[in-house]
Amino acid sequence: MGFIFFSIGADTGYACQKILSENRPLVYIKDKDKKSQEWGLLSRVDYVLARLFLFYLIRSVEKATMNPAIIVNFDKQYQPVIKHIRTSVFTLEQNVPEALDFEGKDPDATHALVQDGDRYVGTGRLLGDGHIGRVAVLQEYRQRGFGKSIIAALIDAASQLGLARVFLGAQLHAVDFYKTLGFSEYGEVFVDAGIEHIHMERKIR
Repeated sequence: MGFIFFSIGADTGYACQKILSENRPLVYIKDKDKKSQEWGLLSRVDYVLARLFLFYLIRSVEKATMNPAIIVNFDKQYQPVIKHIRTSVFTLEQNVPEALDFEGKDPDATHALVQDGDRYVGTGRLLGDGHIGRVAVLQEYRQRGFGKSIIAALIDAASQLGLARVFLGAQLHAVDFYKTLGFSEYGEVFVDAGIEHIHMERKIR
């Protein structure tokens, strides 16, 4: 990893090495001319750069080592897990009636599950017409790439089924997330289960 430290600057690299080796926060001084190679005497710029660099490095490693989502059936093995995740997110968090969430289409759908370690933390489903829905990640596992893994698995499943496109109803707060995955908006805003959505689609053929 030394070449990475060198490429971002000797002082910033030194700061990164100290953070990693001693596992405690850095102290910086405002006067760069007084900076020395003693622990705690680093310029503000080197301190900030080191913290930012390590943050993005750790996030990149997390994403690289993340378990990819798997495709499963809504059967005795996976049904309880899927129900737990969706109930936690839709029913308990968003007050969506359980009967509206589990409306009878799950047995014929293609489902994705993603794990963190040995725990399933997110799910989603694909209907036969290319409709992606019921995408849910447990609250404490969001912003870590699990949702992207779920969508990627469902798009791959749709491609294998020979579908030309996938589409979904995105809650408005999630529109930017789906845009990063190649989806585009169409139509007007609509309300489903008391929550505003908009249609989005992605061509895959």
